[in-house]
Amino acid sequence: SFIMTLRDTVVVVPFSFFSALILSKEFHGRTIARAIFFLPVIVSTGVLATMDSNDVISMMMDRNTASAADSMQTAFSASGLITTLFSDSLPIEMVDFITAATSGIYDIIIKSGLQIIIFIGGLNTISPSLFESSNIEGATAWVNFWKITFPMCGPYILLNVVYTIIDSFTNLSNPLISQIRSDLMGLRNFGVASAAAWVYFVAIFAVLGIVFAVMQRRVFYHE
Repeated sequence: SFIMTLRDTVVVVPFSFFSALILSKEFHGRTIARAIFFLPVIVSTGVLATMDSNDVISMMMDRNTASAADSMQTAFSASGLITTLFSDSLPIEMVDFITAATSGIYDIIIKSGLQIIIFIGGLNTISPSLFESSNIEGATAWVNFWKITFPMCGPYILLNVVYTIIDSFTNLSNPLISQIRSDLMGLRNFGVASAAAWVYFVAIFAVLGIVFAVMQRRVFYHE
């Protein structure tokens, strides 16, 4: 559970941030691109998560055996390619981490919708005069990013990290959440389920406290 949360946080938050940077720029088809990334927010994510947890999508894919086989072959090929490229130069744990992250592109996009919206809102709060002054001084886009954009988005990065951690810990695909639901809905062990939920809540609260304490010192708040 902790490894899954760590993976979601280090993948979803940077992906959301750089997606927001792109979607905040002026370009043709920006509205369509935003709609695609915002779709997980528009559509009920709870319904999608329930469908995934109940393997509804898998059953629908099984109706077309050839299509399912092609999809599995593509997934295994991608994982095999990553293993082949990095197995000799990186530790096996890191290779497994990269493979899991790339294999979960669908999950990454589904989990990034709200974070992208928050980041776009944060980017819109940055005064254009800051970039104008920086450009007059001869600063490059790289310098503007690290000296203006990134520090000014610090509070929104912290917010999205906290949200992503909570979302990952409470996701229906989380084994602990599945076990609690099984004890509650299936076995009717209300006492065990309640106790496990409270212990899990305290653990989540402790993790959030540590993350907030560490990141809070490095966040720049502007008026």
